[in-house]
Amino acid sequence: MIQINVGAMKNTVKQFQIQEIIFETGDSEVLVKGKAQDGLMSYLSEFIINHSQLNSLLNHIKSLNEAINLEKLFRTEAIYDGGIMYSADLSGYDPIRINTDTFETGNTKRRIRA
Repeated sequence: MIQINVGAMKNTVKQFQIQEIIFETGDSEVLVKGKAQDGLMSYLSEFIINHSQLNSLLNHIKSLNEAINLEKLFRTEAIYDGGIMYSADLSGYDPIRINTDTFETGNTKRRIRA
């Protein structure tokens, strides 16, 4: 994962290709899944942002591809506690890449190697 609080190596990932965005009503965290690019190596990964950062991310996505309809992008699903889960699958669009430094959360980014 890109964003965790434990680990031994500092994260050097700068580019992240977004494939999916997931969040629930009543939760302050937004999960962003995708592919991290670290030099020649790329791997599936995920990180967490807040809703303010989600707004910035959605504005960035819209600026990259005007054809994306943000209102129709998110699917909704009722969940166990009566809330709603929102998810957006971006894998069918042109690759949407972000610089991970844009979404600093104040938490240390670490990389785990198995």
